[in-house]
Amino acid sequence: MSKGDTQMRFSKLILSCSLLLCSAVAIASSTVILPANPTAAAEDQEFQKAFRELPDAEKQLLVHYMMRSAIGSAITGVPTANITIAEAIADQKAFEDKKKARQKEIEEKERAEEAKAQALTNAVAIENIKIEKATESGYREGAVKVSVTVRNLTEKPIAGVKVGVRANDIFGDSLGSYGLKSATSVQPQGEITLDGHYEGSKVLEAGLSKVSVSAEPIHIVFEDRSELKKPGMIIGF
Repeated sequence: MSKGDTQMRFSKLILSCSLLLCSAVAIASSTVILPANPTAAAEDQEFQKAFRELPDAEKQLLVHYMMRSAIGSAITGVPTANITIAEAIADQKAFEDKKKARQKEIEEKERAEEAKAQALTNAVAIENIKIEKATESGYREGAVKVSVTVRNLTEKPIAGVKVGVRANDIFGDSLGSYGLKSATSVQPQGEITLDGHYEGSKVLEAGLSKVSVSAEPIHIVFEDRSELKKPGMIIGF
């Protein structure tokens, strides 16, 4: 017999032994029942033998299942299910796959919302943000006038726009939030001034020179009726 033939026969023998071992492990895990009490697992010789023969990945799945099952039983008072090692591993794998799929779905949704928010921010430029004491007649003491200029940076005419304005004191604490909106059309590269009067006694008490204001687009509707919205933003209009 040649050296090559010997090596081939040896390789086949190794493969056969590996397959036999895998089959034995599979049979053991499919017949051995998981201990009803996880603390008794260390004393269960049949379970321990089957556990030692499992691949590392399946050992980890089984341990995670037993921990999850024990916690569930402690909370509900319902005994753990009478299942085999193989069933427990399959159950845990399905649980973790579902959890990963759910996490992936959440992350994809978050990325989509971030993309929408970025598109909204890039659609307009907000300039000349002002908050001042209302001097016009007809407004009560403590009223403030809030105004901004919005410039359309897109290639589409805007049919309407909403802007949120925030006022903070010198420490960064909120003094008020204001909503400005207009349904006046704004052509590409065109601009519009939005303003409104609001109760602003906190702003005036803090001192206008010590108040910082910021603004961001909240909702843009284009003349083709497509729109951009800031997700999760709640502000009075």
